[in-house]
Amino acid sequence: MPALIETSLMPRRIRFWHEEAQSARIPRPRISESPWPNLSTNPTGHLIGLVVGGFGLIHNVAMSAESPWQSRAINSPDRQPSEIAAQNSASTLAGARGPVWLFSPAVDIAAFLGSAVVSLGLLAVGWSAGWLNQDTPDWTWVSFILLVDVAHVYATGFRVYFVPGEFSRRPWVYGLAPALGFIIGLAVYSESEVYFWRGLAYLAVFHFVRQQYGWVALYRARAGEQGQLGRWIDTIAIYLATVFPLVYWHAHLPRNFWWFLEGDFANLPLTAARVLEPIYWLALSAYFARSLHNGFRHRFWNPGKDIVVATTALCWYLGIVAVNSDYAFTVTNVIIHGVPYLVLVYWYRFVRTADDARDTNGSKLNQTELTKHLDQEVGARQDASSHQNATPNQEDGVKSGRWRRHAQTVVMFLGAVWLLAYAEELLWDRGIWHERSWLFGSQWELGNWRIVLVPLLAVPQLTHYILDGFIWRRRSNPELNAITNVD
Repeated sequence: MPALIETSLMPRRIRFWHEEAQSARIPRPRISESPWPNLSTNPTGHLIGLVVGGFGLIHNVAMSAESPWQSRAINSPDRQPSEIAAQNSASTLAGARGPVWLFSPAVDIAAFLGSAVVSLGLLAVGWSAGWLNQDTPDWTWVSFILLVDVAHVYATGFRVYFVPGEFSRRPWVYGLAPALGFIIGLAVYSESEVYFWRGLAYLAVFHFVRQQYGWVALYRARAGEQGQLGRWIDTIAIYLATVFPLVYWHAHLPRNFWWFLEGDFANLPLTAARVLEPIYWLALSAYFARSLHNGFRHRFWNPGKDIVVATTALCWYLGIVAVNSDYAFTVTNVIIHGVPYLVLVYWYRFVRTADDARDTNGSKLNQTELTKHLDQEVGARQDASSHQNATPNQEDGVKSGRWRRHAQTVVMFLGAVWLLAYAEELLWDRGIWHERSWLFGSQWELGNWRIVLVPLLAVPQLTHYILDGFIWRRRSNPELNAITNVD
């Protein structure tokens, strides 16, 4: 961003720092030795080996950060020399070195790898406790359906309706999405409950699949990867990581689990899964072969993207294909979907800054505002320099205050979405399902009002699915440049 500013208009001390940063060079990260273990010839073992190996890779290339939200950047072998030089300059201005991360090494690893480790750990616990062949325990439903899956739907409000000035950007989209969702839902449900739930299920599936692709796209943009071959390999791998398990599911109905209601998926012939399976393994092999080649040959690692692809493939395969269990599907599917989304919304609403030098309408700031922005950056650098000379007690105090502020905001954010999720599920249970009176109270007799309540309660989900197709597109949301460093 500062490289685009006319240097003659800068104050002298800012111009000197700007020119010095432009000429700086960033060394490539060095990997001391291969962190990857020998991979099993078994396909499932192959994926497990990649995830385990990721720990070693991340240990070698991840760098510590004072703030849990301080992100990093790196050069990409897919970029032209001029593009790499521009990235080097931008990285220097941000003080960034090392592999690319969307938020920071700690936050990315916790959100993507941590959620997968929790999912797989719970799967192992369920296997040892015998829950795989039983109904999903109520504590699992509360912990992951209520507090993660339903809650992350309401997190969209913190991205759209609770952001000052956001609604005015797309008033028709943000206003009509819930209204049209209810009208269309009411029309479909009044004709057929089966088609209503089937349509809602496939919208949810599309949303889940697209979200995993979205993470890969963000990591590619963050690293500046623009090669067409790499783009095709990444896209095919992440899509098949989710689509093949879904095709297998459709070809092996009925299963011991379902998306919303039993029978909400249509049948596919077994041939579909058999034809797609070798393509699935080939696509994943090509992805990780290219990732290792880029790492060892070009010294370019994108560990966050690798984690997303590996954990998506592993969790979806185990939860849908390898194990036929409602408990297994719940813990492997919901956590890795909902937790990273909550992190993204929290970052956007409470952590994001104006580092992309754009206002809320996406227009360039004027020269005075840019100079003020640079003054703030220089001041931050001077503060960081003086911070290096601070005593250990002073450093601990600064870090403690930062973490305390984040903790208070996280509690407020999660408390709000959990309260909204509980309110929705209370209406579902007392009015429709009548399954958990111990948590929500006695049931209601609605009579003909059921035909209105069901599509009405589905509005938050429909709105979430629709708006997600608009609010995370980088081209129409310049604020996301702060996460990708792309102008």
